[in-house]
Amino acid sequence: MHTRLEPPIDQWPTPTAQRPIWTGHQLTLFHPGILAKYLAAQAVSEPTGIPFAHVAVDQDVYDPLKLTVPRVDGQRLYTQTFQLAPVLPGVPVGMQPPVQSAAMSMTLNAMRRDTALDADRLAEAFASAAQAESLAAQMDQVLRCLLPAYAAGSPPVFASTLLADETEIGNQLLHDAPRCAALYNQAVSAYPGAGMKPMGIEPDRVEVPVWALRWMQPRERVYVDIADSTPIFITEDGEPLTDDVTLAPRALLMTALLRRPDRCGLFIHGTGGWQYDRITEQWWQHWRGETLAPMALATADVRLDFGDLPVNTPDDVERAVWRAHHLPHNLDRELALDHTPAREKRELLDRMHDDRDKQRRRAAFELIHQINGELADQHGQVIAEARRAVETTRLGVANARLAQKRDWSFLLYPPSQLETLRQQIAYPLGQLSSEPGKPG
Repeated sequence: MHTRLEPPIDQWPTPTAQRPIWTGHQLTLFHPGILAKYLAAQAVSEPTGIPFAHVAVDQDVYDPLKLTVPRVDGQRLYTQTFQLAPVLPGVPVGMQPPVQSAAMSMTLNAMRRDTALDADRLAEAFASAAQAESLAAQMDQVLRCLLPAYAAGSPPVFASTLLADETEIGNQLLHDAPRCAALYNQAVSAYPGAGMKPMGIEPDRVEVPVWALRWMQPRERVYVDIADSTPIFITEDGEPLTDDVTLAPRALLMTALLRRPDRCGLFIHGTGGWQYDRITEQWWQHWRGETLAPMALATADVRLDFGDLPVNTPDDVERAVWRAHHLPHNLDRELALDHTPAREKRELLDRMHDDRDKQRRRAAFELIHQINGELADQHGQVIAEARRAVETTRLGVANARLAQKRDWSFLLYPPSQLETLRQQIAYPLGQLSSEPGKPG
């Protein structure tokens, strides 16, 4: 297990009621590396009695109902992916209806039969949230039910609601779109490794970092039509936005809204946000003239224990192949044999080294092969084991790719392993105790 906290957690600012610690993520059954953000936020916030705040990224398109689990067949490790229930393709999770238990029953039955996952606990969590307003709201309730109590947190702010009361920001996006997009693109180009795309800038319209959301419909990019004296928001196909549209911030605008220093003391990112939000800082400073609240990084590599399954490297395979090829011709040395055939072989090899008579060398060579054959017959099990080792190490290479995965759902990790993660994160703050989530 390896945790990464930057800067060190004991250097993070102390939150206040007006400027709490913020974090957030998509509403999936995420892995412990994501959980580390919530554990870090809790560790810093808990001594103050001020709950950390978090944003639920519900304006994005992703599948929160896909769960991949490891499976073992003999010595082979492989994966199986379960689709808990269907989702609407291309539709943000905040714009989809919640899942009903009946839609999950067949998949949950298969999970009960084929995996060690607690499918009943999963079913109960979804059933308890079946009356939620959306799939996003349901997933939030499910996560707070399934996460350890010390990491679940309070109800989040949904990203799709962030622009609802931001009249000033909305007006500036509308009336300052060309400058907004140009400065946005400059910042994106300054950090090409972050993987963010620039806004589209055309003579009569400019893209802005906003999504147009409609219930049970794919999200749409938003542009500002600047062809006339009065700019208006339009969709990519040129249609003016209607009253049924919710404007939601895209990634950089979302964190900019959350990291304003009057409402945020620190924003905790994972590795992706840690990179791309440097774009946000530059863009927001140049466009709005404001310096955002500091950010921190919290992540972890936590791997499952697969016991005695073979896990190997390509070098292991190369060594196993060499030994399987080498062994039948060198059993006497490999097994340190010291009986008559082994001694006779050594004497033949010694004589061959100095003998220049071709016939005698050929006869000695044939006799050595004969001895090797006899030894192979006597020690066939050793040779068979060496050949099996080749197949086992090849299998181990395939296993290693999965054994090193760090992104299994937190549901698959034993509670003791997640508690160890919590303690590793909280240790620099002196919060270790026998009771999870309580300061020492």
